[in-house]
Parts: sequence; C-alpha cells; structure tokens
Amino acid sequence: MSAGYVPVHAADDKAAAALGASLAEPVAASSMMTGVPHRAKPNTAVSRSVAMTPFGARLRALRAERGVTLRRLAAELQVSAAYLSALEHGKRGAPSVGLVHQVNEFFGLIWDDADELARLARLSRPRVLVDTSGLTPEQTALANRLAQTIRRLPPETVASIHATLDATAPQPKPRLRRAARRTTPPRLAGGGRGEEVSTPD
Repeated sequence: MSAGYVPVHAADDKAAAALGASLAEPVAASSMMTGVPHRAKPNTAVSRSVAMTPFGARLRALRAERGVTLRRLAAELQVSAAYLSALEHGKRGAPSVGLVHQVNEFFGLIWDDADELARLARLSRPRVLVDTSGLTPEQTALANRLAQTIRRLPPETVASIHATLDATAPQPKPRLRRAARRTTPPRLAGGGRGEEVSTPD
C-alpha cells in the first residue's frame, strides 16, 4: 500500500457479526437512532448494539417507525434479508444509489428526507481509504491518528469532530421548490380573455 494511503476501519467483522433484532419482528422504536451514531462507551470497544453504519441506523429507525420487519423490507427491495442485515451493520459496503432510491420510494421519503438518506448512504462505507498524497504533514498525521485511535474516542470527542467538520464544510445550496404554474387564457387585443375580436374587412 502506498505511504499516502491511510485505511480507516469504522467496524470490524467481529463487531458487525450481530444480525440485530429478529428477522420476523419489527425493531423497537425506542432503541433506534435517526442520525450518525455517536453513542459508545468511552475508551471501550464499540457495543454490538451500535455497531452500525449511519445509513443502517436510519434504516432501522424507519423500520421501527413503520413497523416493517427486515424480511418484509428485503422482499420489497428484492434483496435477501441477510444482505439487508449485513448492510445495516456495516458488513457490506455503502448501498448503491438504486437501492437508496428504492428505500425512499418504499417509505415515501421526498425532498429533505430523501436527500438526508442519500447523504447518510455516502457516509456509510465501513472501510475507508484516505489518500493524503500531496497534503501537508499535519494533514497526513491527522489521518493516521484518526485511524489509530478512532475506536477509543469517547462519544463527546466524536461529536466535537463532527461539529468542527460541519462548521467548516461548505453549505449546500437550498433546494428551490417551483410553484405550479397557473395558466390563463391570453388577453386578446380590444377584448377580454378568450373573446373574439372582430376586425374590419
């Protein structure tokens, strides 16, 4: 591997091995998270109950809110329940754009909700390769330190790093919602709308 590449592992196979709730029952809404998972005991291995990707955590929350079992959702998406469970727990790579679109359609997510799910999917690669070639020594050192210590970071530190990145990242342009256009009959010369206007011979 090139010296400029730093692997960052968000979840190992052992931690991701748990399949979560029973495939035949909906997950409990009280145990779900709706955003990027930050909850973990400081300086300890990640608990199996939170060893999930951001997309996986949101997907489980949606299933809990709607009372949808893993088997039913897998059947609707035409994938196996084992694959869907592995996707939630980070044993598979980030979901494809097509699968995210299917999930949005199934749960009826539009506008900001659909954009947010797509954003979480882009942040759900469990094995990340960071290329620091051509960057400063400080940036390369930062990438290496994250790779070496990310499993031991307390949740407060993880949340602080997220907040710093959010504050420095460029803000996306707001989506403009175009109002429906109301068509009216054209106003003809010399008369009202839709009236016939006689012209001299």
